[in-house]
Amino acid sequence: MKPPLIIDTNERGSLVSSVERRAKTRSPRVSVAREKLVNGDYKCGDWLIEAKSIDDLFSSMRNGHLMRQLDNMDANDGNYGLVIWGEIKDYVHRAHARGSSITMSQALKQMTGFLGRVVADFGCLIYRAPNAGE
Repeated sequence: MKPPLIIDTNERGSLVSSVERRAKTRSPRVSVAREKLVNGDYKCGDWLIEAKSIDDLFSSMRNGHLMRQLDNMDANDGNYGLVIWGEIKDYVHRAHARGSSITMSQALKQMTGFLGRVVADFGCLIYRAPNAGE
């Protein structure tokens, strides 16, 4: 029997730590396994989840990586969704530290336009979380 939650072996970082910690403290406890997933970062039942920090989302918007990932999930998997975590204001602050002149308004417009396209093209669910702990 497969565990209810599978995390891809390549996943690292604060989101994975938060998910594993939350799974251990739930009642009833959620069992977690690490396996190599062909698509997505997490698998829960019939659902495949791709997770992106806000910085990864903007990077994936520029290089097209996320669209390729979603296209692959759309072609090969049933139910799938996208989890985006992090604050736009923090992304803008880090972008300014790297020399970018992006404004909050520009970043918000870029993100909402991109996510609108994702929903229109793929019909997948999107969940926005303010931080990895959410």
